[in-house]
Amino acid sequence: MLLSVLEHEGAPVGTLWLSVRGERAYVFDVETAAGHRGRGHGRTLMLLAEAQSAASGKRRIGLNVFAGNTPAERLYDSLGYTTTQYSMYKPLL
Repeated sequence: MLLSVLEHEGAPVGTLWLSVRGERAYVFDVETAAGHRGRGHGRTLMLLAEAQSAASGKRRIGLNVFAGNTPAERLYDSLGYTTTQYSMYKPLL
């Protein structure tokens, strides 16, 4: 596991939680602080995840994104990520 904190002008603005075990790397969490979103920090964190994964000898990286998280979906699409599966759930009352 690799945990990283992204700083901008001396202040923490985002975090990355990356697994590099097994056959591929996996992003467990990438988060940009609310007041710092929309400034490219998420992209920087994802590029860091890719660089750390490659440095660990991984040739693939994966992640989950919730449907409807349009900003995240757009970011991942712009970075070349593709959908490989859908999961559906239903609440039971």
